[in-house]
Amino acid sequence: MEWKNIYWYHDKDNNGGDVLKWNRATVVVAILLLAGAVFVGGCTQKTPSATPQPTQENPGEISVKTKHGTMTLEQLAEIQPGLGTVMIEYGKRFYRMYVAAEEGNWDLAKYELEEAKEIQEVGETTRPNNAEKLKNFESTYLDPIEKAIDAKDLSAFENAYNNAIKGCNGCHAATGHPYIKYPDAMPEVFAITKHGTLTLRDMAEIQPGLGTVMMEYGKRFYIAYYAAKEGNWDLAKYELEEAKEIQEVGETTRPGKAQMLKAFEQSYLDPLEKAIDAKDWNAFEKAYSNAVQGCNNCHAATGHPYIKYVLPQTPPDMPEIKP
Repeated sequence: MEWKNIYWYHDKDNNGGDVLKWNRATVVVAILLLAGAVFVGGCTQKTPSATPQPTQENPGEISVKTKHGTMTLEQLAEIQPGLGTVMIEYGKRFYRMYVAAEEGNWDLAKYELEEAKEIQEVGETTRPNNAEKLKNFESTYLDPIEKAIDAKDLSAFENAYNNAIKGCNGCHAATGHPYIKYPDAMPEVFAITKHGTLTLRDMAEIQPGLGTVMMEYGKRFYIAYYAAKEGNWDLAKYELEEAKEIQEVGETTRPGKAQMLKAFEQSYLDPLEKAIDAKDWNAFEKAYSNAVQGCNNCHAATGHPYIKYVLPQTPPDMPEIKP
């Protein structure tokens, strides 16, 4: 065996031939030394410093640039609308919902309720401590309102609405704001005239009731009779249409009597109109007599039996009564 260096050497094979072989011990040591050098180098190499990442505890490091400047996430969170701001829109939509339902505009009422729920969710997010109260309010008071709207049931709606108002004010008191009361705190809708300022309530209160409506109604009923008797069917038709229009005023200003008035129109005025359109005096006279009886029955049923319509025996002093 003849050594060439520390890594390999000459040796003889089984047939006596010359072969070159590795020095295994030296190779193993070399490998170990190389691995150690790599390990030491890795330990001594500098690790680049990581960029601090925003955390839930330190959200202020997240920012956004706008044309007005840079705002942090914390700043944006602080200026989101609280319940005071939310309730301004909430109250307005609640009021609009009520008016829409009273007018029978159920689609609009449903829309306003849904929008009120959405703005409430903003309050639940920005004021999480009050979120549970707000969700309870929705399930307790808003859900019954929604059911009434879906059913187009005005009576159920009014009952649910009044309960919700009590719930609103109860919640205000429970959260330390007893001085905030809905609807007392709602700003009045008003109009300025040359005579002064009138609120919506003022104007609603002075609209003509059935007593005033019936003064015109009776006069037009009287003219319609004698116009038809003279064969002036166009005038008779005009007076009947005007009587229907003034009746609609009574249906609006006295909604409690609206159903009765509409039933009267269908039962008594529609036959009158058919007789006028047919220019049939006999049919008209019969329908007119029935309508007079219906009028007086209605007066008695509403607590006014002493008010009786009696057709005057003489025609009105109107040159145009004749065709």
